[in-house]
Amino acid sequence: MSVAVITRITSTIQSRLKPVARHSIAGIGKVGIVRTSRHVDKDDAIVVQKAIERPIPALDRPGNPPGKAYEVTFNINCFIETSESETEFSELCEETAAEIVRRISVVDYPTWHTCGGLAINARFDGPKDLPTDTGKKGGITVPLIVQYRVSENDPSIVR
Repeated sequence: MSVAVITRITSTIQSRLKPVARHSIAGIGKVGIVRTSRHVDKDDAIVVQKAIERPIPALDRPGNPPGKAYEVTFNINCFIETSESETEFSELCEETAAEIVRRISVVDYPTWHTCGGLAINARFDGPKDLPTDTGKKGGITVPLIVQYRVSENDPSIVR
């Protein structure tokens, strides 16, 4: 059975984050990387959440079958547990976001943005606060926006 391109891209992102989990950043609780599109608890330190996916008609390609292009946003949520001051917490969030960017983009440099040839392009959006259920800041979210193209009749074929 063929694996969908978007599933392989998600797995690539997860595998690039494994060194962050192995070399745990101070303040990150339980080490683990989870992929989900559902609401999660803070049981895992890093959660790769597929957020928004939309078609990009301008990047479609003609053919038989045609290639259909999509853009998907992955929110890389980093839950940080610390009893430090607000300043130290903010610095830890900033360092965690920087480490996420380094780990994803250093593999296969300078072609990291293709996710091993599966994507057209990838780019980071600015980090955002990750709120908890109580409204307090619980960590940091690093959005990664990936553009990819697949065969119209087989989402496991890169076009």
